[in-house]
Amino acid sequence: MLEKIKKQFWMIDALLKTDFTTKKQLVTNFLTAKKKYIPKEKRDANIDSLLKCALCPNMCRFDCPVSMAEKSESSSPAGKMKIAYFLETGKIQPSESAIDLMYKDVNCDACKQWCPFGFSIGELLIGVRNDLVKAFLLLKELNKVFMDIDNALGGLSERERDKRAESDNSPDI
Repeated sequence: MLEKIKKQFWMIDALLKTDFTTKKQLVTNFLTAKKKYIPKEKRDANIDSLLKCALCPNMCRFDCPVSMAEKSESSSPAGKMKIAYFLETGKIQPSESAIDLMYKDVNCDACKQWCPFGFSIGELLIGVRNDLVKAFLLLKELNKVFMDIDNALGGLSERERDKRAESDNSPDI
């Protein structure tokens, strides 16, 4: 418990130093944000957690091996969560680079050490990836492999085959 309080102390300190109007606005936004930013449709991705992670100051990026290797803000943990949130809410269309980004994580959990919420980026991305797969938005190579397997086993209905074929026109990955 003490460790969790230490992680969040900087936020408490910052809040104590703000004026009343700012504190009131923060509390109001905190209490009404779910209605405004969380879609009602059921998804595998935890949209609430994606949003919290996306809006965090991103201190975990300094420990993230992917972020250090890519040297790109979009490859940082919060950057990935922003793209994931936008994909999940339909604010951006799926693209090759956005889908690829959802698979750029080594599941080392270095992010968890700095996260005030205790999130693991790898765990948050599982739901996003599941939603992408359900929408047939896969890495193109994987889509072809799955189609070949399904065709060999005779497992796809004509409707499913048509959906997969349509997704073949999705961005090349």
